[in-house]
Amino acid sequence: MKRMMEFLTDFFDKHKLMIFDSTLRASVVFLPILIYGFPKGTDIGFHFRWNYYFAEEFRQGNLYPRWLAAANHGYGSPVTLYYAPLQFYVTTALDFLVHDTWRAISLACWLSTALCGATMYVFSRSLLSRVPSLAASLLYMWAPYHLLDLYRGNSLSQYWAYVWIPLVLSSIQWIAKKPGWRTVPYLALSYGLLVTRGDSTITAVNDAGTRQEYSLTARTQSVLTLRPLYFPGWTARVDDTLAQISPSENGHIRVDVPAGQHRLKLTFEDTWPRTIGKLVSALSLITIFGIMYLTRRRRSRRQSGPFS
Repeated sequence: MKRMMEFLTDFFDKHKLMIFDSTLRASVVFLPILIYGFPKGTDIGFHFRWNYYFAEEFRQGNLYPRWLAAANHGYGSPVTLYYAPLQFYVTTALDFLVHDTWRAISLACWLSTALCGATMYVFSRSLLSRVPSLAASLLYMWAPYHLLDLYRGNSLSQYWAYVWIPLVLSSIQWIAKKPGWRTVPYLALSYGLLVTRGDSTITAVNDAGTRQEYSLTARTQSVLTLRPLYFPGWTARVDDTLAQISPSENGHIRVDVPAGQHRLKLTFEDTWPRTIGKLVSALSLITIFGIMYLTRRRRSRRQSGPFS
């Protein structure tokens, strides 16, 4: 306990400017919410009910609620099996303090905003001096898409995901500079906080381009939301077996996977309309070149004449 207090004191002394700056900027972002209340965007109705019933389960001693029994007029909801649970825990902890779900959600989002600035500052300081790092932190906190998630989409778990992205980048940079096993737990923790959807762990083998591959371990049946946007032509195969995909609420690819260890392959293939389009384009090019060839040949014959 003594060492922990010493660590926290030392950390505050070194980063008190960053802590004050992130807190102040987060408060500026939240001024409209403090004045007018939490915005009624796309998903806030779902999140309010989920957080309310999650806190109720927690009060009954269920420390990892996997079924919100009182939700949907008593029919229950399995939302915590497929939706990132971290923000539920933070909101529940704050709900115990303020005894108001709306205030707890607002405070949790304010905390997430402040932490976004702090984590981006920590990552930027490994590359830049103090003033540019503070500027990078400001841009990250006030990025339009970030604020759109808060004020319009109300995607609370996605909003919390922004906190961990700088930590993932920082850990990758650390591994590149100092290869070794000590850096791996840091990357695993930061990435694990980012990917918290269902009771599963996913590792990207190759997550770029049109042929992607992931290794995953699912302790229960899980729903994975991947980075690529959903579009006709994407196919998913779990252990070489074709899997059904669908768009998430934010338009990304979502895949259902059963419990166990799996290999997930994501490929972008041609659909039959695109295949027909390619064939029509190829035939059109052949026709055009054929017409050009015949036209040139006729002209050459006319110019040469019958007696040349």
